[in-house]
Amino acid sequence: MTCREFIEFIEDYRSGKLPEAQRQAFDLHLGKCPSCVCYLDGYEKTILLGRKSLCEGDDRIPEEVPAELIEAILAARKKGE
Repeated sequence: MTCREFIEFIEDYRSGKLPEAQRQAFDLHLGKCPSCVCYLDGYEKTILLGRKSLCEGDDRIPEEVPAELIEAILAARKKGE
């Protein structure tokens, strides 16, 4: 498993749609590749933040969310208006 393969199939990995053998290869790769661990963490945080941004209300954005990501989301919203 390469980092490129990991990225190509990351959503199937997260959703549990990968066959067991391929999932094991992903897990093995994660065990030895800190860059992909970091990428997966950022991917999951981005999805969570995206979902939270769609919620109505005055919920505060968690402090651990990078300011650059918040600015990018707000800029994308303005473009969509």
